Amino acid sequence: MSVSERTSYIARIRDVARQTAEAYVADRERLGFPLLARARAGAKERT
Repeated sequence: MSVSERTSYIARIRDVARQTAEAYVADRERLGFPLLARARAGAKERT
């Protein structure tokens, strides 16, 4: 694999990772960030 091919491959992998992360955040936002709400509730119980 040449340097330019490797650069192109890494760029594609980064793009897929970014798209995955954006889809995950959008999905969690659509659900109202339920894990965040649970974490906040747990923090209130500890105080």
